[in-house]
Amino acid sequence: MPVKRASTSFDYVIVGAGVAGLTLAHQLLEAGRSVLLIERHQRVGGLSKSFLYEIKGKTCIFDTGPKRFHTDDPHVREFIVQVLEGQYLEIGRQSSVYLFGRYFNWPLSTKDLFKLPLSVQLRVGYDLLRKLVNGDEPPHDQRFQSYILHQYGPTFYHSFFKGYTEKFIGIPATEVHADWATTGINRSIIDKKAKGNSIFELARSVLLPPALDTVFLYPKVRGFGNFCERLATAITAMGGTILTGTTIDGIDGVTRTIRFNDDYAGFSHLVWTGNLHDLGRLLDEKFPHLEYLSTIFYNIVLRSQPRRKDQWIYYGDSDLHIIRVSIVNNFAPYLVPEPWGGLIVEKTCRYQDYIWNKPESLQPIIIDELMRVGLISSASDILSIMVEPVRDTYPVYHLNYRKGFGQITATVKKRHPYITLLGRTGAFWYNNSDHSISLALRMACYLTGKETREPDKENIFSSEVH
Repeated sequence: MPVKRASTSFDYVIVGAGVAGLTLAHQLLEAGRSVLLIERHQRVGGLSKSFLYEIKGKTCIFDTGPKRFHTDDPHVREFIVQVLEGQYLEIGRQSSVYLFGRYFNWPLSTKDLFKLPLSVQLRVGYDLLRKLVNGDEPPHDQRFQSYILHQYGPTFYHSFFKGYTEKFIGIPATEVHADWATTGINRSIIDKKAKGNSIFELARSVLLPPALDTVFLYPKVRGFGNFCERLATAITAMGGTILTGTTIDGIDGVTRTIRFNDDYAGFSHLVWTGNLHDLGRLLDEKFPHLEYLSTIFYNIVLRSQPRRKDQWIYYGDSDLHIIRVSIVNNFAPYLVPEPWGGLIVEKTCRYQDYIWNKPESLQPIIIDELMRVGLISSASDILSIMVEPVRDTYPVYHLNYRKGFGQITATVKKRHPYITLLGRTGAFWYNNSDHSISLALRMACYLTGKETREPDKENIFSSEVH
């Protein structure tokens, strides 16, 4: 990048206005630093934005999948409540998994045990007995398959985890790292009292289920994305600069300058929350062994509300294209006005593959599958379908991903120490919004000298934050 004097300089330039970038910008501004926030899309929010549609004179709001706040970290909760200024709902949690042509509560409850086919009940019992007799020696490799077979046994592995994982990630389960299980199962269970990280915990929760009262926080207006919109408003009010619809064209680490839209800005420190391959191209670095999933969201307005009370449902059958479905009205009634209902259907893909480029080709299949699983009775139940392709929704935890990400962090620290990686995409982290907030809050303390040790995602995951 040619050297040119920057028209403006900032203490921090943050790339990506998702939850992590917005939270960090807010905290740095509170600490008296100057901040430029750059977002490639026209709206802030990243993977936490909401889509607003006007249909027959009514506003319908759909989030980017099942979004909600749930945390045991008092600092994270305090920040969420502060941003929402008390304008939030408290809602209970209800989720399910679809297996063997039926719905089961997730995590499993006592009554679900007796809804399983008898042959499956017997095989699960045998898996548990065999583990008790043979002991609990951990697997000797880092494969997802080995981890699940050890933790849950072959029945659960072949009945749910294998098929669900392979259709979600798009690679054989034998090529998936065990981290996909340890993070993914943690994400799906949420409440730490609802143990489900092994066949023993599942058995204990089924036979002696804990009393659960999981409560989520959810904005009172404009969907989950309202949290990000409020943060952006506060950032601007504090003197921060947000540029949407903007991408960085060049980075000069010597002069600490970025180029964008034929303009230049100086910085002392750069925080990257976006796609790491984009960062590599700007730095003229090769970042191998990294891959992201993208997701097609089919946002469906129904003529009436679904009868199920779940907020989200996992679909484990490998012959279904559907990955997960969220029932919009069960998060907040205002999102889709009565008598209508809303479904968010998710299908993962790769950026620029056939499904990404032709998402409408799957609509007839999606409709047929929704009838098959009982969420609609016929295609006439559907009032409208809006298709939203979203890039870089999940990191792919294949067997070499740790090596690849380790090489990236080592390269950044050695050759580009003025850069910090953050967020789900930038830190290559399968997380929830509350984890992004937690890491951003701690990172702000580190960058402003309030903490001496740089926080990392492993510490966040091993804490009591869920």
